[in-house]
Amino acid sequence: MAYKNRNPKYIRSDRYRYEYFQKHKGLFGLGIYFCPYCGKAMLNRKKIQIDHIRSIHRVQHSRALQRKYDRYKNGVNDDVNLIASCYRCNEQKGSRGGLWILLGKLGVYFMPIVRYVLFGFIWFGLILLYIYFHVEINDFIIKVIQNRL
Repeated sequence: MAYKNRNPKYIRSDRYRYEYFQKHKGLFGLGIYFCPYCGKAMLNRKKIQIDHIRSIHRVQHSRALQRKYDRYKNGVNDDVNLIASCYRCNEQKGSRGGLWILLGKLGVYFMPIVRYVLFGFIWFGLILLYIYFHVEINDFIIKVIQNRL
């Protein structure tokens, strides 16, 4: 039979969402959060999912993780183990570990940067394409008008 600990430190708290928003005010204190998994910007707190990086299920069944979270005041519900994520990514992650944990830890810092740098490159490319084709279209119109005269 699998080991399962019912210690309150390893059970979902009623207040972890409220405490997370009290400690983390979002980007520049404006309430703008980024999903660490996909980099999506989230503005509406009601639609934000507060995700446990290491799932409660995994911590309840692992003595090693329990020893790790014993160091924190709120156990598995401590802000070290919580992140704001979008609904889609939170549902895909479920209680999995692996790369999801790495993305949860590092993605908070890098995913918004990667997403908006790529977004900037795409817009820059579109502007260059517009300028290039706009100039060619103008040259074409001028040649047509000159040939008619």
